Amino acid sequence: MIRGDCARFDTMVDCDPSPHVVWLKDGKAITPSTRLCQSSDGKKHSFVIRDVRQSDDAEYECRAVTDYGEASSFCELYVMCDE
Repeated sequence: MIRGDCARFDTMVDCDPSPHVVWLKDGKAITPSTRLCQSSDGKKHSFVIRDVRQSDDAEYECRAVTDYGEASSFCELYVMCDE
């Protein structure tokens, strides 16, 4: 990923009852903002980073939680300098 680009993470969560879904960066919950956007559409859950910065280089996790347990999906974002 090049600085200034837009990064998008999508995952499908299929369980009953519907889970509470949270996105994390290096194990810490992400606070949504105009640059960091989270959305859900049925089973599809997305997280978008606008104007990617070097500080966005991290491990990201999508965690789905119900009363019966939880499941997570992980990915790594590498941000390259555009030199």
